[in-house]
Amino acid sequence: MNRETIEKAAKEYADSINMIYGSKDNIKEDFIAGAHWRINSVWHTDVKAGNTRRAIFVRFNNGLFNVFEDIRDLKGIEDLVWKFAYLDDLLPDGKEEAL
Repeated sequence: MNRETIEKAAKEYADSINMIYGSKDNIKEDFIAGAHWRINSVWHTDVKAGNTRRAIFVRFNNGLFNVFEDIRDLKGIEDLVWKFAYLDDLLPDGKEEAL
């Protein structure tokens, strides 16, 4: 996930809402919605459409987790995967600039 992806999602969200923000409650709710979006946006279910040469964090149907160096390492056990995320999407990018 990069800055452009976040900005695009923010624009889509803003376009979907037709209200004027004036209270702290609205800002709080939007912050929470944004945090939920960020958390959920990194998880994928389609193993076959995944990118190769990227380390992944996998949650299996039985609730266990494991890390793999490449999505191709899941060959033969794809049907046991509940969701997966790319490790680089879960880790901070190291940039200190504010969005």
